[in-house]
Amino acid sequence: RHLSNGGDKADRLISASTPVARAVEIHHMAMDGDVMRMRAIPALDLPAGQSLELKQGGPVHVMLLDLKQPLKDGARFPLVLRFERGGEKEVMVWVQTPRRRGDEGAAHVH
Repeated sequence: RHLSNGGDKADRLISASTPVARAVEIHHMAMDGDVMRMRAIPALDLPAGQSLELKQGGPVHVMLLDLKQPLKDGARFPLVLRFERGGEKEVMVWVQTPRRRGDEGAAHVH
């Protein structure tokens, strides 16, 4: 859930892909007055020596578009992250049904 840049130079997450979806977008959410807006961003800056949390409901997250099949609670799948300087990194993602009240029926990727 955390992207960490332990190096001494800045890097950028420039794309991501997974076999379970046609496309993966990097999204940023921010308040615009009283409205929460979500938009795709072309890249995500990772300053040197810092980390950034990617999570459902957080200001920065990845969105899977056009799933090839429904995701089920407990499923795992690979996600390839492509960094400008660091190259490709594959991580395993698991699907969890939220346990929080009010989120019933939604599945989130962590």
